[in-house]
Amino acid sequence: SFNAAGVMALVCIFLFWGIFPIYALRTIATSVFLAHLVAQSEIRIVPFHPDHCGGLRPVGRLGLRNQYALSIGGLNLVLLLVVSLAFLDVPEGLWGLIVASAFCYFLIGPIVFLGPLMPFRGGMLRTKRDLMGTVARRLRRELARVRIALEFGEVTKNDEELLERLKKVGTLIDELPVWPFDAATLRKFLTAYCLPLIASGGLALAKFALSAIVAAARGGR
Repeated sequence: SFNAAGVMALVCIFLFWGIFPIYALRTIATSVFLAHLVAQSEIRIVPFHPDHCGGLRPVGRLGLRNQYALSIGGLNLVLLLVVSLAFLDVPEGLWGLIVASAFCYFLIGPIVFLGPLMPFRGGMLRTKRDLMGTVARRLRRELARVRIALEFGEVTKNDEELLERLKKVGTLIDELPVWPFDAATLRKFLTAYCLPLIASGGLALAKFALSAIVAAARGGR
């Protein structure tokens, strides 16, 4: 028979493994919807938008939030593995569930993260390329004009300031992210994706250290 804690544990396990497939299907459906939306619309990036993503920060957060939710599932898997090894006599079927869950985590993680962001990659690249082309053409014209002026020693301070402003605008446009492979987005993804691995490694080191301390204490008696 089960006590109240056992019943609550079983209910939580049932809820977790019941919600996870719904979460995965929801993520896939959202990715498909965004792909169709981008295919039938035009992506416009605002270079000087305060979110530093051209005004598309909410979409970027969608992919990261999906990954954060999956990381919570990975942490639950790590805890299940630790509890099973330390306190339970695990039946063979449960080990199969743990291995299958770990495989699903490492397979679904990139899909969950990349799915909502990939549809925007082409549009962001195209917009960024157009903006850079506009600045490059204007800079080329100004450089040609200044080159002619150099022959007569008539380059003014306004010419220098204009060239400097164009260079700064080009730098700002070049720093616009192109999802999902820009450095900042990948760093956040890898941090969340590897969190269960870091947690499992930390628990293994803690267990090893505790065993060493216990062995040393027994040897000192």
